[in-house]
Amino acid sequence: TKEATKITAEQKKLLIREDSHKLTTPGAKVTIAEFGDFQCPACGVAHPIVSKILEEYKGKVNFVFRQYPLPNHQNGKISALAAEAAGAQGKFFQMYDLLYSNQKDWSESKNPMEYLEQYAKQLGLDVNKFKSEVENKKYEARIQKDVADGGGLGVSATPTFFINDQILVGG
Repeated sequence: TKEATKITAEQKKLLIREDSHKLTTPGAKVTIAEFGDFQCPACGVAHPIVSKILEEYKGKVNFVFRQYPLPNHQNGKISALAAEAAGAQGKFFQMYDLLYSNQKDWSESKNPMEYLEQYAKQLGLDVNKFKSEVENKKYEARIQKDVADGGGLGVSATPTFFINDQILVGG
């Protein structure tokens, strides 16, 4: 990995929004923010490492996930929509885990929705509501906001991690 770069105070406002998906502990001194794409192979490789860090440093680390589906990933956007729809039912990080853990199953699928619906069922979501929200792209604007914030922070590849105010690109 290359040298970590610090972000400016102005950029810091873009890093974590009020409505960003986060796992937080009051008093945690370290915050890791990830801009990721659920179809990105490097993000998939980083996922178990992130999970391990969150487990080992439970209560000491905050984690924030921001959507950054890349245009060259055919199922990047639909998987981001699926995570958002799950999040609307209180299961964002559970869907996040399923998407990354099962990436090789759905990522190149011509019909990713059949996998996404299975995950929604597995998580006990209202599947009809989930399916409707994904198909109608209900959370498109939210995803675009994450992508725009990422752009403002200099994100151009996934995964891009920010540890406190330092940017680290790559797995």
